Amino acid sequence: MNLVQPSPFGKRIVALILPCFLLSASVALSQSNPLDEVIKTHPRIGLEVGLSSAWQSGEYLTGCGDFKEGAAINGVIALAYDHPLSGDKLRFEALLGFQGRSVSSSYNSRENVLLNTNNGLVRTDVDFENQGEFNTSMFFFLPSLKYYFGKAVYAGVGASGNFVTGGTSQYTKNILSRTVLINELGLSDVYYADGESSDPYSKVYPAEERKDVNSFTADLAFYAGLEFPITESKKLRIGPRLMYTLPLMPHVGDPELRLNSFQILIGGRYVLD
Repeated sequence: MNLVQPSPFGKRIVALILPCFLLSASVALSQSNPLDEVIKTHPRIGLEVGLSSAWQSGEYLTGCGDFKEGAAINGVIALAYDHPLSGDKLRFEALLGFQGRSVSSSYNSRENVLLNTNNGLVRTDVDFENQGEFNTSMFFFLPSLKYYFGKAVYAGVGASGNFVTGGTSQYTKNILSRTVLINELGLSDVYYADGESSDPYSKVYPAEERKDVNSFTADLAFYAGLEFPITESKKLRIGPRLMYTLPLMPHVGDPELRLNSFQILIGGRYVLD
């Protein structure tokens, strides 16, 4: 069976965003003003929104397919709270939010199938594209420690507890060899019968409820970001954040499937008096 690597759209996003992120960090580091006193001593509330590129480690089974590689783009939204700890550079932060963590996978296969022809049943090789989707979403709570490097540039590390809301998977089988050469019959068409699929070249199987998805998972999270004041009082700040999550627990145990993610977020923080 010949596996075809899916094109992870998330990697292309990273390639475009990362240079801009590093350029912004360089500008922030070159500024001479230190962190304002207002964010050194007061707690803050805020919001993070963005996109998450999820990709799989391991495999999942659905329909007639065994999928070992896959990726997809998901959404993320979270409420945020942070407050200072010792000194003026270390802060505690907590995110409470909701995110999707789904992947889409595919591979090609050549199968010996039984065709129903005008001259009876005939066996021949046919090429197929096997497509799979594994869909899940979760509420998450992510406490972390965040360190500021003297200016509005920070990095942090934390652990996320994820409360999974359930999962589904779906299998689609597309015919690639729409015509085949059969010795006795010559060139013959290959298609799904009307009663088997509404599309003669694509058969979508019913979605499967995944009872084997774990209801709780955990991740290790690493992030870095920037903050810029946008009001005269400097109580409101916004900025980008890049975050990578490493799964500590599988989403499915047999066969084992883990879902990694790389997130690109835009967040805001407002100082509480």
